[in-house]
Amino acid sequence: MFRTTPGTPAPHLPIKTAARYLGVSATPIRKGLASGVIPNLSLATVETLSRRDVLHEVDSVTGAPVPVLRLTPWQSETQDDAGAPPRMGIGYQHCMLDVDFLSSCDRWWPTSGRDQVLAAQAVLVAIGSIIVGWIDIDINKKIGVDSSGRLHYPGHIVARLDDVLGRSVRSVNTSSPNAAIAQTVMGLRVLGGGGGSITRLDPSAGLSADADTEEGDE
Repeated sequence: MFRTTPGTPAPHLPIKTAARYLGVSATPIRKGLASGVIPNLSLATVETLSRRDVLHEVDSVTGAPVPVLRLTPWQSETQDDAGAPPRMGIGYQHCMLDVDFLSSCDRWWPTSGRDQVLAAQAVLVAIGSIIVGWIDIDINKKIGVDSSGRLHYPGHIVARLDDVLGRSVRSVNTSSPNAAIAQTVMGLRVLGGGGGSITRLDPSAGLSADADTEEGDE
């Protein structure tokens, strides 16, 4: 027989306090928590994330900068807009299957942001200011064009973030020429991005209390 005394749980910081500590607005913090990418707002977690490098630019093997697709927490979807085929859902959840992740990110590319994606033949995926995935886009296998002029190309998962604190990576496609760099950037932070869901990283961007606002996420 033995007795134990419950340990004292680690105190959690308020969302706005954590956001100020990380140099972002409260919106990406809420999305990171809702998606399960950020496990909690304990002081240890926030300190770990605050020491994480901020990615300002990364090129694919094509030599072009890789744009960022910023997602919301996962929500089911039965029909995409503009008559495109239905998807399983949109957004991101840490525990989602790879097939759901790809369905959410492998999309009909609109005119806005499309040139960046096609030049890099790849896209980074982020939520809550954290890079959670890298997808290669096969521009040699165009599937179709919808009524609004959006293009669709097959995508392939190269890497997904498994644990944001340890920066462990899962679903690594070693056959991709971008595999090494994709693993390197998983779990890094990305800031800014206002003006649409697909944006280019700004090499000159710095920490700002207004960085990564709600408009910067899809």
